[in-house]
Amino acid sequence: DEMSAEAVEVMAGLNVTCLDIYHSPGVPVDMPLRGWQLKAFAVVHASFEELLWLDADSVPAQNPEFLFDGEVMGRFGSHFWPDWSTDPHWL
Repeated sequence: DEMSAEAVEVMAGLNVTCLDIYHSPGVPVDMPLRGWQLKAFAVVHASFEELLWLDADSVPAQNPEFLFDGEVMGRFGSHFWPDWSTDPHWL
């Protein structure tokens, strides 16, 4: 399990609803899903009007709220950046 019952209870106290992907239509209960594979599911089922999706190793150097009001977001509805890598195939 991705989250313990205690963690789900804490989140409920913060007005957060936790969903179990295996209780979603079309998702086989034997499909092995973990960590990063669940991010897209979380984005699709988020109740927020605006969402900031970051890699686990990303740390904003400043408050990212300005991204939601910028020209790129207004024009395209999203921002994308390449992932950093030292792999020469990605450079």
